[in-house]
Amino acid sequence: MEPKGKQILELLCRYGELTVHQLSSSLQVSSSSIRRYLRVLDTQSFIRRTHGGVTLSNGVRYGSIPVAFPKADEAEVRAIAYTAAQLVEPGDVIGLSGGRLCTALALNLRFREGITVVTNAVNIACELVGLPGIKVMVCGGMVDLGSFELVGQLVSRSLEGIFIQKFFVGTDGITLEYGLTNRSEAEAMVAREFIMHAGRTLVLADHQKFIKSNLSQVIPAEGISTIITTQLVPEEVLRGFSEVGVEILLAP
Repeated sequence: MEPKGKQILELLCRYGELTVHQLSSSLQVSSSSIRRYLRVLDTQSFIRRTHGGVTLSNGVRYGSIPVAFPKADEAEVRAIAYTAAQLVEPGDVIGLSGGRLCTALALNLRFREGITVVTNAVNIACELVGLPGIKVMVCGGMVDLGSFELVGQLVSRSLEGIFIQKFFVGTDGITLEYGLTNRSEAEAMVAREFIMHAGRTLVLADHQKFIKSNLSQVIPAEGISTIITTQLVPEEVLRGFSEVGVEILLAP
């Protein structure tokens, strides 16, 4: 991929939809050059043209599959995913759980090189498979139709002998008292397996996830390495996590 193409994707990951004029001004190239770069990115299914602009495109058409993403502020999701992506370096072996935030992170990683992604989420694997700079390992199991994640004991067997440097995980709820929780025990069990094989556990959570806990605990608050969220979370809530040793990264 051309350097300018990568720069366009970086800008779209950070800011969402942009016009040709905005891209031209940001990259200091002509509008005709921007249109040429966009034509190339369009053929690779990285972008989607909009009325007067362009935005990132999902490789998966979610209207035709039963993935149930909870409602969330798109700007907040984009900011958290972009911040998380900056922590991924060439040579990393990373884990990705399912869910809206980790799917957004996967879109940020599509033009990275030299990384290996281990996931139990079928849709995330589909977003990343076939890209030249990324190796994808899918952990086996039964498909959970609500999340499109693979769950069950086969996931544990798939992870035998695997070491993941950074495990990025979403959540249905996170509190200081009960830690990271999930409404599905099957998904919580898979997340615990990933954590057992990971050097760091990085939680991606929008501000709505700090309101309450859910059915199944994944890990106590003290076991979380990093929480990536935004300033919409009350400062006193984040301070409590910091006091038990959790690193807090606030997406701009």
